Amino acid sequence: ACSDTAEPVSETENKQANKDANNQSELTIKEVYEKMMDASEDIKSFAMDMEMEQEIIEGDNEPVPTQSAIHSKVVQEPIGLEQKVKMTIGDQTMETEQYLTEEGFYMYDPAQKMWMKYSEGHEDLMAQIQADSGLDQTQTLSELESFIEDFTFKQNEDEFILTLDADDEKFNTLVQQELTSGSVEMNDIKDIEINGVEYEIFVDKKTYLPNQMNILMNINMSADGQKVTLKQDIDTAYSDYNSIDTISIPEEALKEAVELEM
Repeated sequence: ACSDTAEPVSETENKQANKDANNQSELTIKEVYEKMMDASEDIKSFAMDMEMEQEIIEGDNEPVPTQSAIHSKVVQEPIGLEQKVKMTIGDQTMETEQYLTEEGFYMYDPAQKMWMKYSEGHEDLMAQIQADSGLDQTQTLSELESFIEDFTFKQNEDEFILTLDADDEKFNTLVQQELTSGSVEMNDIKDIEINGVEYEIFVDKKTYLPNQMNILMNINMSADGQKVTLKQDIDTAYSDYNSIDTISIPEEALKEAVELEM
Protein backbone atom coordinates (compact mmCIF):
# COMPACT_ATOMS: atom_id res chain seq x y z
CA ALA A 1 0.00 0.00 0.00
CA CYS A 2 1.00 3.66 -0.37
CA SER A 3 1.84 3.98 3.33
CA ASP A 4 4.15 0.95 3.44
CA THR A 5 7.90 1.45 3.53
CA ALA A 6 10.24 -0.50 1.27
CA GLU A 7 11.31 -3.95 2.40
CA PRO A 8 15.00 -4.86 1.96
CA VAL A 9 15.61 -7.24 -0.93
CA SER A 10 16.35 -10.80 0.11
CA GLU A 11 19.85 -11.92 0.99
CA THR A 12 20.16 -13.86 -2.24
CA GLU A 13 19.37 -10.68 -4.17
CA ASN A 14 21.60 -8.34 -2.21
CA LYS A 15 23.69 -9.60 0.73
CA GLN A 16 25.19 -6.18 1.40
CA ALA A 17 21.73 -4.73 2.04
CA ASN A 18 21.26 -7.13 4.93
CA LYS A 19 24.75 -6.57 6.34
CA ASP A 20 24.34 -2.81 6.46
CA ALA A 21 20.88 -1.61 7.50
CA ASN A 22 22.06 1.98 8.05
CA ASN A 23 20.97 3.01 4.57
CA GLN A 24 17.45 1.60 4.84
CA SER A 25 14.91 4.32 4.10
CA GLU A 26 11.63 4.78 5.96
CA LEU A 27 9.97 6.59 3.04
CA THR A 28 6.73 5.16 1.70
CA ILE A 29 6.23 4.36 -1.98
CA LYS A 30 3.91 7.38 -2.32
CA GLU A 31 6.62 9.67 -0.90
CA VAL A 32 9.27 8.16 -3.17
CA TYR A 33 7.05 8.50 -6.23
CA GLU A 34 6.29 12.15 -5.44
CA LYS A 35 10.01 12.86 -5.03
CA MET A 36 10.71 11.02 -8.29
CA MET A 37 8.12 13.06 -10.19
CA ASP A 38 9.49 16.32 -8.73
CA ALA A 39 13.07 15.35 -9.61
CA SER A 40 12.08 14.36 -13.17
CA GLU A 41 10.60 17.82 -13.77
CA ASP A 42 14.04 19.34 -13.09
CA ILE A 43 15.85 17.22 -15.68
CA LYS A 44 17.71 19.45 -18.16
CA SER A 45 19.61 16.67 -19.95
CA PHE A 46 20.36 12.96 -19.73
CA ALA A 47 21.65 9.94 -21.61
CA MET A 48 19.69 6.76 -22.22
CA ASP A 49 20.68 3.28 -23.39
CA MET A 50 17.82 1.05 -24.45
CA GLU A 51 17.94 -2.59 -25.50
CA MET A 52 14.78 -4.13 -26.88
CA GLU A 53 13.85 -7.60 -28.05
CA GLN A 54 10.50 -7.82 -29.77
CA GLU A 55 8.45 -10.49 -31.50
CA ILE A 56 5.25 -9.82 -33.43
CA ILE A 57 2.99 -12.56 -34.77
CA GLU A 58 0.27 -11.35 -37.14
CA GLY A 59 -2.50 -13.83 -37.83
CA ASP A 60 -1.06 -17.16 -39.00
CA ASN A 61 2.20 -15.60 -40.19
CA GLU A 62 5.62 -16.57 -38.91
CA PRO A 63 6.87 -14.47 -35.96
CA VAL A 64 8.98 -11.43 -36.83
CA PRO A 65 11.81 -11.00 -34.27
CA THR A 66 13.44 -7.61 -33.84
CA GLN A 67 16.45 -6.61 -31.72
CA SER A 68 17.23 -2.94 -31.16
CA ALA A 69 19.98 -1.08 -29.33
CA ILE A 70 19.44 2.68 -29.02
CA HIS A 71 21.84 5.18 -27.45
CA SER A 72 20.35 8.62 -26.90
CA LYS A 73 21.44 11.96 -25.49
CA VAL A 74 18.79 14.58 -24.78
CA VAL A 75 19.11 18.28 -23.94
CA GLN A 76 16.01 20.34 -23.18
CA GLU A 77 17.42 23.86 -23.74
CA PRO A 78 18.61 24.57 -26.31
CA ILE A 79 16.65 21.68 -27.79
CA GLY A 80 18.92 18.80 -28.75
CA LEU A 81 18.85 15.08 -29.45
CA GLU A 82 21.52 12.61 -30.49
CA GLN A 83 20.40 9.08 -31.24
CA LYS A 84 22.32 6.09 -32.56
CA VAL A 85 20.29 3.03 -33.49
CA LYS A 86 21.24 -0.54 -34.36
CA MET A 87 18.30 -2.70 -35.38
CA THR A 88 18.12 -6.31 -36.52
CA ILE A 89 14.94 -7.62 -38.13
CA GLY A 90 15.22 -11.29 -39.03
CA ASP A 91 18.67 -11.59 -40.63
CA GLN A 92 18.87 -7.93 -41.70
CA THR A 93 20.82 -5.41 -39.59
CA MET A 94 20.61 -1.66 -39.98
CA GLU A 95 22.55 1.10 -38.25
CA THR A 96 21.58 4.73 -38.38
CA GLU A 97 21.99 7.94 -36.41
CA GLN A 98 20.02 11.13 -36.11
CA TYR A 99 20.56 14.55 -34.59
CA LEU A 100 18.11 17.30 -33.78
CA THR A 101 19.14 20.83 -32.80
CA GLU A 102 17.92 24.35 -33.49
CA GLU A 103 19.76 24.02 -36.83
CA GLY A 104 17.35 21.29 -37.94
CA PHE A 105 16.97 17.53 -38.01
CA TYR A 106 19.75 15.44 -39.57
CA MET A 107 19.40 11.73 -40.26
CA TYR A 108 21.70 9.20 -41.88
CA ASP A 109 19.93 6.86 -44.31
CA PRO A 110 21.91 3.59 -44.40
CA ALA A 111 20.01 2.30 -47.45
CA GLN A 112 21.02 5.28 -49.58
CA LYS A 113 24.25 5.86 -47.64
CA MET A 114 23.55 9.57 -47.35
CA TRP A 115 22.73 12.28 -44.83
CA MET A 116 19.38 14.06 -45.00
CA LYS A 117 18.29 17.31 -43.39
CA TYR A 118 14.86 18.66 -42.47
CA SER A 119 14.90 22.36 -41.55
CA GLU A 120 11.19 22.94 -40.99
CA GLY A 121 8.93 21.32 -38.40
CA HIS A 122 11.70 19.80 -36.32
CA GLU A 123 10.15 20.94 -33.01
CA ASP A 124 7.11 18.76 -33.69
CA LEU A 125 9.44 15.95 -34.74
CA MET A 126 11.28 16.14 -31.41
CA ALA A 127 8.01 15.66 -29.53
CA GLN A 128 7.17 12.67 -31.72
CA ILE A 129 10.62 11.09 -31.26
CA GLN A 130 10.39 11.53 -27.49
CA ALA A 131 7.06 9.73 -27.41
CA ASP A 132 8.10 6.94 -29.76
CA SER A 133 11.42 6.10 -28.14
CA GLY A 134 10.66 6.40 -24.43
CA LEU A 135 12.62 9.61 -24.01
CA ASP A 136 9.79 11.42 -22.24
CA GLN A 137 10.45 9.97 -18.81
CA THR A 138 8.00 12.23 -16.97
CA GLN A 139 5.15 11.11 -19.24
CA THR A 140 5.88 7.44 -18.55
CA LEU A 141 5.96 8.02 -14.79
CA SER A 142 2.70 10.00 -14.93
CA GLU A 143 0.97 7.13 -16.75
CA LEU A 144 2.09 4.67 -14.06
CA GLU A 145 1.24 6.90 -11.08
CA SER A 146 -2.44 5.96 -10.97
CA PHE A 147 -1.42 2.33 -10.33
CA ILE A 148 0.83 3.12 -7.37
CA GLU A 149 -1.27 0.92 -5.04
CA ASP A 150 -0.41 -2.09 -7.23
CA PHE A 151 3.38 -1.73 -7.04
CA THR A 152 5.58 -3.89 -4.87
CA PHE A 153 8.19 -1.78 -3.10
CA LYS A 154 11.66 -2.91 -2.06
CA GLN A 155 15.07 -1.36 -1.54
CA ASN A 156 18.74 -2.23 -1.59
CA GLU A 157 21.63 -0.14 -0.32
CA ASP A 158 21.51 2.40 -3.15
CA GLU A 159 18.12 2.11 -4.83
CA PHE A 160 14.38 1.82 -4.37
CA ILE A 161 12.91 -0.97 -6.53
CA LEU A 162 9.34 -0.53 -7.76
CA THR A 163 7.72 -3.47 -9.55
CA LEU A 164 4.30 -3.55 -11.18
CA ASP A 165 2.69 -6.77 -12.45
CA ALA A 166 0.07 -5.37 -14.83
CA ASP A 167 -1.74 -8.62 -15.65
CA ASP A 168 -5.30 -7.45 -15.07
CA GLU A 169 -7.90 -5.90 -17.38
CA LYS A 170 -7.70 -2.62 -15.47
CA PHE A 171 -4.27 -2.09 -17.06
CA ASN A 172 -5.65 -2.21 -20.61
CA THR A 173 -5.62 1.60 -20.92
CA LEU A 174 -1.99 1.72 -19.81
CA VAL A 175 -1.02 -0.98 -22.31
CA GLN A 176 -2.92 0.77 -25.08
CA GLN A 177 -1.02 4.01 -24.37
CA GLU A 178 2.24 2.10 -24.67
CA LEU A 179 1.18 0.56 -27.98
CA THR A 180 -0.06 3.76 -29.64
CA SER A 181 2.84 5.98 -28.55
CA GLY A 182 5.73 3.52 -28.40
CA SER A 183 7.94 1.71 -30.86
CA VAL A 184 5.22 -0.59 -32.25
CA GLU A 185 2.97 2.15 -33.72
CA MET A 186 -0.20 0.07 -34.05
CA ASN A 187 -3.56 1.66 -34.73
CA ASP A 188 -7.19 0.63 -34.22
CA ILE A 189 -6.23 -1.64 -31.30
CA LYS A 190 -9.09 -3.71 -29.83
CA ASP A 191 -9.71 -6.78 -27.69
CA ILE A 192 -6.52 -6.51 -25.62
CA GLU A 193 -5.74 -9.69 -23.70
CA ILE A 194 -2.84 -9.37 -21.27
CA ASN A 195 -0.77 -12.53 -20.87
CA GLY A 196 1.80 -10.68 -18.77
CA VAL A 197 3.08 -7.11 -18.40
CA GLU A 198 5.70 -6.08 -15.86
CA TYR A 199 7.33 -2.74 -15.10
CA GLU A 200 10.46 -2.55 -12.96
CA ILE A 201 11.92 0.82 -11.92
CA PHE A 202 15.20 1.26 -10.03
CA VAL A 203 15.32 4.69 -8.35
CA ASP A 204 18.51 6.27 -7.01
CA LYS A 205 18.15 7.00 -3.28
CA LYS A 206 20.20 10.19 -3.48
CA THR A 207 18.72 11.85 -6.56
CA TYR A 208 15.28 10.16 -6.75
CA LEU A 209 15.86 9.75 -10.48
CA PRO A 210 15.46 6.41 -12.29
CA ASN A 211 18.69 4.52 -12.97
CA GLN A 212 16.94 1.73 -14.83
CA MET A 213 13.49 0.95 -16.19
CA ASN A 214 12.59 -2.50 -17.52
CA ILE A 215 9.37 -3.50 -19.28
CA LEU A 216 8.21 -7.02 -20.12
CA MET A 217 5.09 -7.32 -22.26
CA ASN A 218 3.21 -10.31 -23.67
CA ILE A 219 -0.24 -9.53 -25.06
CA ASN A 220 -2.81 -10.61 -27.63
CA MET A 221 -4.96 -8.06 -29.43
CA SER A 222 -6.74 -7.13 -32.60
CA ALA A 223 -4.93 -4.43 -34.60
CA ASP A 224 -6.11 -3.08 -37.94
CA GLY A 225 -8.62 -5.93 -38.06
CA GLN A 226 -6.06 -8.70 -37.57
CA LYS A 227 -5.15 -10.85 -34.58
CA VAL A 228 -1.71 -9.94 -33.28
CA THR A 229 0.52 -11.33 -30.52
CA LEU A 230 3.21 -8.99 -29.22
CA LYS A 231 6.13 -9.89 -26.98
CA GLN A 232 8.55 -7.19 -25.82
CA ASP A 233 11.50 -7.09 -23.45
CA ILE A 234 12.81 -3.53 -22.99
CA ASP A 235 15.73 -2.63 -20.67
CA THR A 236 16.54 1.07 -20.36
CA ALA A 237 19.46 2.55 -18.40
CA TYR A 238 19.62 6.28 -17.61
CA SER A 239 22.79 8.26 -16.89
CA ASP A 240 24.52 11.65 -17.11
CA TYR A 241 21.58 13.58 -15.68
CA ASN A 242 22.05 17.35 -16.15
CA SER A 243 25.66 16.90 -17.32
CA ILE A 244 25.21 17.24 -21.10
CA ASP A 245 25.33 20.87 -22.25
CA THR A 246 24.74 20.71 -25.99
CA ILE A 247 24.28 18.31 -28.89
CA SER A 248 26.77 18.66 -31.75
CA ILE A 249 25.94 17.63 -35.30
CA PRO A 250 28.81 15.77 -37.05
CA GLU A 251 30.76 17.80 -39.61
CA GLU A 252 30.05 15.16 -42.22
CA ALA A 253 26.32 15.68 -41.80
CA LEU A 254 26.59 19.47 -41.92
CA LYS A 255 28.59 19.34 -45.15
CA GLU A 256 26.85 16.51 -47.02
CA ALA A 257 23.19 16.53 -45.94
CA VAL A 258 20.55 16.80 -48.66
CA GLU A 259 17.74 19.21 -47.75
CA LEU A 260 14.26 17.66 -47.69
CA GLU A 261 10.78 18.85 -46.76
CA MET A 262 8.62 17.28 -44.06
